[in-house]
Amino acid sequence: MMVDPILSSGISTSSYLPIVRNNSNANSQVAKSLGRLSSGLRIQTAADAPADLSESERLRSIISRYESAISNSDNAASYMSTADSYLQNISDTLGRMQELAVSANDGTKTDTDRAALQAEFEQLQGSITSTTSGSAPLASFNGSPIFQGDAKTIAIGPDSGQEMQLVAMDLTSTSTQPVGNDSQGAPIQWGTIISSDGSGISISSQSAAGAAVEQLGAAIDYLSSARAQIGAQYSSISSNTEGLRNAQMNSISRESSIRDLDYARETVNLVKFLNLGKINRGILAKTTGNLLATA
Repeated sequence: MMVDPILSSGISTSSYLPIVRNNSNANSQVAKSLGRLSSGLRIQTAADAPADLSESERLRSIISRYESAISNSDNAASYMSTADSYLQNISDTLGRMQELAVSANDGTKTDTDRAALQAEFEQLQGSITSTTSGSAPLASFNGSPIFQGDAKTIAIGPDSGQEMQLVAMDLTSTSTQPVGNDSQGAPIQWGTIISSDGSGISISSQSAAGAAVEQLGAAIDYLSSARAQIGAQYSSISSNTEGLRNAQMNSISRESSIRDLDYARETVNLVKFLNLGKINRGILAKTTGNLLATA
């Protein structure tokens, strides 16, 4: 008849089994600590911390949306900067056209003199037209025309409804956009400023040159006002981008505190459970030796 060595040794099962369980638990904790240390993550599966994992995943989604909004804002800032550069060039061209108009508004000049001035004037009109008009204007951003009146809206935040509409301008040769009024109170349309097909302004006569000086002045003032709007919007976008970056960094920090591992703490835990396992195995070995000796 076989005799249970544990019972025959006088060691109760209630005393022996906790040591076995403690040893098994220590081995399990050592395995978990090694897994965390090797991955750098405190949460490796949903079972580790369900509520924390849910918050971490939500923050990761927000962080990704912040990244997209920052990219959009950077694109918008580049778009506005490009638009402002072209407006500066167009304004400089209008300034030269106004100089020519003032020069043509001179009774001592002959028709031949004005014809030469008119030729340069038309070239400058054509230069602006090629910049803003047609199917492939020079003034474009990422293949999209800048000055053809298309309203462009961008998402500037991580959530729905956080959008901004960029300044839209129609500076094509067929634009009916009013840029001001002449001395008679009649509206001055942008298209007439840059059209060189006979429907626009000219300086071929002294009277036409005098009128052109006034109209070009209104166009220059209009562009100056538009550039001020673009500058204000650029500043707003830059400020918004900085805010998005700060918010994203705070979200990254919070997500990291939830999910990432505290190496110092986990190393302490690893050493703790290694020592506990060693102690438990020593007790089990001694107990087993005693059992064999009394068997």
